[in-house]
Amino acid sequence: MRIDWARLSEHLYILRTIVTRWSDERLWKTYIQLTEAEGAFRVQESDLAIHPI
Repeated sequence: MRIDWARLSEHLYILRTIVTRWSDERLWKTYIQLTEAEGAFRVQESDLAIHPI
């Protein structure tokens, strides 16, 4: 069973959310924006050698 799930879910993203009114496309775009924003903060933190408390 576990191997079947691994095979079926290969190369897939599974997003879990409590938001029920958004389309799949809107949810995906929002997720991508969030990952891009997090990446930008990581770059700034590493350039300045600071981290949030």
